[in-house]
Amino acid sequence: KSTYAFIFEHNKSPHQSQNVYFQFMTVYQHSSPDYIRMRVTTCSRPLSTDATNSSSVAHSFDQDTSAVLMARIASDRLSINDNPGDVMRWLDRTLIHLCQYVAQF
Repeated sequence: KSTYAFIFEHNKSPHQSQNVYFQFMTVYQHSSPDYIRMRVTTCSRPLSTDATNSSSVAHSFDQDTSAVLMARIASDRLSINDNPGDVMRWLDRTLIHLCQYVAQF
């Protein structure tokens, strides 16, 4: 059994009411060995455009999942021989930025 995580970051300011589309192509072998099938799954999600009003992100935000993903990324960075101090600083900056964006005080 495998699990996969996809993390997307945008580097430009999105246009108002812009949607983001993801497509996943899954190729698998049918129980009959003669058939290889492909399934394409398309997902759409509105892109949040207002950094001060993060309610759309906060409603769909999963704290447990984000903690697991951050741990996986940190472990991956450590496995490629990054300096542990650099990984800790990256983790601190990322978590502070994330909390500023989705936390409600």
